[in-house]
Amino acid sequence: MGDLNWSEVVAAAVVPVVVVSACGLLCLALYNRLAAVVNRLRGFERERIDTLVALARHPADGPPEVRLRHQKVLANLDEQLLAVTRRARLLQRALLCLLSAVCALLVCSLLLAGGKLATALRPAAFAAFAAGIAAMLLGVGHAMAELWGALEPLRHEGLVVDELADELSGEGGAG
Repeated sequence: MGDLNWSEVVAAAVVPVVVVSACGLLCLALYNRLAAVVNRLRGFERERIDTLVALARHPADGPPEVRLRHQKVLANLDEQLLAVTRRARLLQRALLCLLSAVCALLVCSLLLAGGKLATALRPAAFAAFAAGIAAMLLGVGHAMAELWGALEPLRHEGLVVDELADELSGEGGAG
């Protein structure tokens, strides 16, 4: 114990901190992304309420095309809610994986420092490091899956809006 070099103990414990820092940056970006997605979900819910109110106010003997338009908008909003909720869940999983990686890497740091004192801890330190890296990879995979589908709700919404615009312009030309 007398010949223990404490700077080596500290140096060994600091190595995983670099990966923890990378996880932290990814978490920051994904928390911001999740907040934007949650705000968009709230916006869809507000739009649904407004459309339901407009539909309820529409007289039963009124023009059926107005009721159909409201129903199309509601169906589109339901689709949007499903798609964007899937994205939010992917972001949630990504964040859970990244935070798990941080925990594993912090345990690794402790075990690396302890491994300088007791060599029996070194295999556990390697296992914690491997678990942290695996969790980080899984988190990045979830983030990539969310990014891959990020534009799909917008594409779907554009198709519905184009269809409604065509219907409205056809009604205006017929009048």
